[in-house]
Amino acid sequence: MVKSMSAVLVPLEEYLNTSYDPDREYVDGVVKERNAGEYPHSAVQSNFGYFLRQRYPRLRVLPEQRVRTTKSRTRIPDVIVVLERPKSRVIEAAPLICIEILSACDTMTDLMERLEEYAAMGVIHIWVADPSRRKDLHVSRPKARRGHRATPGGRGRDFSAFARSLPRYLRPGAFGALTG
Repeated sequence: MVKSMSAVLVPLEEYLNTSYDPDREYVDGVVKERNAGEYPHSAVQSNFGYFLRQRYPRLRVLPEQRVRTTKSRTRIPDVIVVLERPKSRVIEAAPLICIEILSACDTMTDLMERLEEYAAMGVIHIWVADPSRRKDLHVSRPKARRGHRATPGGRGRDFSAFARSLPRYLRPGAFGALTG
């Protein structure tokens, strides 16, 4: 379960200059722990990164990169894709793709809040993967601009479609059950 680190409000500069292990998000002055370290989540995150790097070598695929979604919020999507090397430690421009991979402890409220922030900052493609159900959802925003809301661009697809596009040795079946 994700809990706030403390009830004390932390200035943004202090958060940005502090190293957390694992890294934490910053939401309106509160430093929040993230769900991390579960095998199904890590396996899917690794597969996404590998697949995207192999298929699109010119894109920058970054796991767990801090992204400033609003003046008072910094999120850490599981994977982001950007067109150029970031100019600072924290991404402030909208990534091309933000990928969130669900963990057993994630809540719908927290997920929706994150997705709305990504959409509001102008992220064109938002992917949500659920390893336990082997399903994913893709929200696409053609020519997204700041302030426009995301609309569903695709329905929940069978996660196996993504898995089939991976090289044979990286497919979930090669590891045994992805969630096992």
